[in-house]
Amino acid sequence: MQLCTNMQQQSGFSLIELMVALAIVAILTSVAVPPLSDWIRDNRLQSAGQQLMGLVQMARTEAIARNRFITIDPQGDNEFWVCVADVSGDACDQAADGFLKALVLASDSLTVTSGAPANDGLAFSPRGRLDEGGAAVGFGICDDRGAGEGRFVAVNQVGRAQLRKLDSDRGDSCLP
Repeated sequence: MQLCTNMQQQSGFSLIELMVALAIVAILTSVAVPPLSDWIRDNRLQSAGQQLMGLVQMARTEAIARNRFITIDPQGDNEFWVCVADVSGDACDQAADGFLKALVLASDSLTVTSGAPANDGLAFSPRGRLDEGGAAVGFGICDDRGAGEGRFVAVNQVGRAQLRKLDSDRGDSCLP
C-alpha cells in the first residue's frame, strides 16, 4: 500500500501555537513587573542616600581642608546647601563667597527628614568633628512605601557618615 505523497511539508507556527506563546510571555511579564518597579524604587532611595552621604563627607573634608566651620543647611524640597560658616551668623546664601555646593534630590516621590539636632542644619568643626553639641544626627529618606523601605544617613560625633536601611529599633525615622 502506497501513502499519498502529495502533502507538502509545512513550516512555521500555527495561530494556536503563537497565541499560547504570547499568553505565556504575558503571564511571565505580569509576574516580573512588580518586583522590577520595587527594584527601581529601592535604587532611587539608595542613590539619594549616597548623594546625601557624599555631601556630608564633602562638607567634613572641606572643614578640615579650610580649617573653618562648614555648615549643611536644609532649604526645603529636598535641597541642601553647603557653606563656609559666616562669623556674623548670617544664613547660608548662594550668592555669597562662602557658598560651596547645592544638592537637590530630584525625585518628587522622596521625603528627606532630619533628626531634632539637625533640623536647622548641621556643622562640622575645623577638625572635622560634628558640631552639634555632642549628639549624633541623621537624615531619613523615604518614599510613599513608608519607613519600612527607607534609608538613613547617620552622622556620628566624630563626623563619619554611614548609609544604612532605616531601622526603627535604632531610632531611625522618616518623620520630622
